[in-house]
Amino acid sequence: MFKFKIKRPRPLNENAMFHTWIASMDELARRIKADFDSTVATWEEKPEFTVTRLANALRIKITIATDDIIYFWVSQGTEPHEIEPIDSDGVMIFQENYAAKTSPNVIGSRVGGESGATIFSKHAFHPGIEPRNFDEAIKKKVTSTIRNYFDGVAVNVARVSGHSIRK
Repeated sequence: MFKFKIKRPRPLNENAMFHTWIASMDELARRIKADFDSTVATWEEKPEFTVTRLANALRIKITIATDDIIYFWVSQGTEPHEIEPIDSDGVMIFQENYAAKTSPNVIGSRVGGESGATIFSKHAFHPGIEPRNFDEAIKKKVTSTIRNYFDGVAVNVARVSGHSIRK
């Protein structure tokens, strides 16, 4: 004769699971924000990037953003355009050369800026800015590593659930 006993599993520790997911998403957001920060590391006037997280039982949404117009122009690019002084009687003062501190599709920045003779002018033509595509470069980087990251997160969530797989 055989006897069977069904062992009732412990309940899932849903609170610990949720908090592990949140902590993991916060860490991922911190890493992504660090990439955005590196794109302006050499800028004199650095934009501020904010991180917001919305979470419920079904999804976690992380947003990293800035409302800095210059960052937008550099990241998205601009068309060639005329520049005139703010004051119609005014004169613009700038240096004749400029070395960009960033490159298209590169996460990071380098030394650069104005150099050369000082120019006084009532009018200038700007050749436009080639888009740097910072957001797309960062998205590509994250996309290439996200599966491995979440595989590790899933192991941690299973561990704190009380039902991890033991080898």
